[in-house]
Amino acid sequence: MKFSAQITLLSVFVFMLSNCTDGGFYKTNVKYQLRNVDYDCIGYYRKGHLTKVLCLNNDSTKIIEHKYSSESDSNSVKIYFDTGELKEEGKFYRDFQVGVWKIYYRNGSLKEYRFYDLNDDTDSTTLSYRKQYDDNGDLVSCYLPLKFRKDSVPEILKVDSTYKLYVDLIYSEYDSVNCAGILDSAPFSSLEADTSIFYGKSLYYEFIPTKRGKHIITGTYFEMNANTEYEDERNIAERPFRFEYSAVK
Repeated sequence: MKFSAQITLLSVFVFMLSNCTDGGFYKTNVKYQLRNVDYDCIGYYRKGHLTKVLCLNNDSTKIIEHKYSSESDSNSVKIYFDTGELKEEGKFYRDFQVGVWKIYYRNGSLKEYRFYDLNDDTDSTTLSYRKQYDDNGDLVSCYLPLKFRKDSVPEILKVDSTYKLYVDLIYSEYDSVNCAGILDSAPFSSLEADTSIFYGKSLYYEFIPTKRGKHIITGTYFEMNANTEYEDERNIAERPFRFEYSAVK
């Protein structure tokens, strides 16, 4: 999913507040836009470089805090409910959301976890990993980034030859992962229905094409946190997979 940045600094007023310092630290009034809503905020500068934008509501409760890095194009933002609880946090690279973003309910529980990949051309990012939770902490929807590997150089495989198929999880929020796979029966690939568990992000299957033509291997990938002694089934993420290939004599 490609998109444009949702948060943009619009303009800086020429007026500087009275607490400007000789060391190059000062703050000014700025206009700041969040999802097409304009806010009157304060911009903090050091030696002419913007380091932070702080937006407050009428009772001085913080509602937006956007920090800018002087050493790179990346910067971080935190968005708050009008009552002060953290609502959303993440990073930008230039004008694009990148890396981990988290969205919360007012009670502090996680509502959504997202991971945005920076594309090779660095002109955009892609939402590649997502989990959504209800206010009880139960996983209600997810998207896992999967890819296939096979230990065969040619695109067309040969009948009665043995091949290795890997189903790889490209990204996980967990430092340590256990994965499970429920494999559907694929008789033309010499595979029977099976359930298996692996340590790490990759499922692994050996298969043998038994006849020429186009064939399909299907199943479901499950992601689990390997750091927990008991995995709550309500929070196991899953995604169906489908691998297609052609075999010749």
